[in-house]
Amino acid sequence: MQIRGTLRPPMTTKSVVTQEVGQARGAENSKEKEKPGYIDKLTRLFPVEGVTLYPLAVGIADKDKSILVGLIIFIALFVGVLRYFATQPESGGSPKIPAIAVSVFAFLLYAFTLGGFGYVFGDVGRHMLLSSFITIVFTASLGVMSFEDEEEASSED
Repeated sequence: MQIRGTLRPPMTTKSVVTQEVGQARGAENSKEKEKPGYIDKLTRLFPVEGVTLYPLAVGIADKDKSILVGLIIFIALFVGVLRYFATQPESGGSPKIPAIAVSVFAFLLYAFTLGGFGYVFGDVGRHMLLSSFITIVFTASLGVMSFEDEEEASSED
């Protein structure tokens, strides 16, 4: 199984959704570079590996917070290592460190939201309001973040 480059789709063609919309409108497919859109960024950065492992960690910890926090840290490292290899170009080179950091932070925010680190203020309701606010701001900010490599940005010129 090859992981290298799997979260780094080629930026030489338009996304599948954009191509299908263009074909439906009668436009030709061009080989122009297109920056990933908001939804593309969300789907690539979403730490699905961590999200699927978190319920297992809760079951394994069985209400022991120290074990749960240890498992959360382990899962965050696992997500980071997996994303390190998945964002490397197939031909070699450096991975997208900002994208890795965002994915790891997104997982930790997910675990925080579900009370994996305990509840802020000792109140579940206030904790959910705070974590929901942080999640909304974080998710909305992904739209303005750029994860282009310097090589990709300079090759557009």
